[in-house]
Order: sequence, then C-alpha cells, then structure tokens
Amino acid sequence: MKNLFMLFLALFLIGCSYAGKEPWHNYLHIPRTWLVDSHFSEYKQTRDALELEHIRGTCTYAEYKEKMQQLNEKYEKEVKKREETLSFFE
Repeated sequence: MKNLFMLFLALFLIGCSYAGKEPWHNYLHIPRTWLVDSHFSEYKQTRDALELEHIRGTCTYAEYKEKMQQLNEKYEKEVKKREETLSFFE
C-alpha cells in the first residue's frame, strides 16, 4: 500500500512538472528547460517584435530607437526591483 502511494505521488509530481510544453525526455537531458525567467522572456519577445516591426518598415529608425530605449529602461527597472527584493532576504 505504501509503495502504491509513493508511485502515485511520483506520477502526480511528474505530471505537474511536465505541463506538455516539451517532450518529457528533454527535462532530463536539457536542464535549462527547468527554469524560465519570465521577465527576460517577456523582454526578449517584445524586443524581437520591435525589431521585426522596424525591419518590415512599419516604424522609422527614430521611433525604433525611442521604443527600444523605453523597453530597456523598463526592463532595467524590473531587474533592479527584483535584485533589491532578493537582497532583502540575504
């Protein structure tokens, strides 16, 4: 009975961590898929979209530089706030 409970617990934990994003064997062989920095991911997606917008010619270079500067400042503030929060616990 105890072994059966441990088996169900292990399967439950594996199922919760899987989330269907990638094949399960990637989690074992590529540890970088375990952790995702949501702030950087959002920043990178926004930056890529902004670069694509400029490449397609839907915005001028001046607009691109201004938006990129605003994006970088926003990201730097988020990182600084996160570092201050983490340093509080040290």
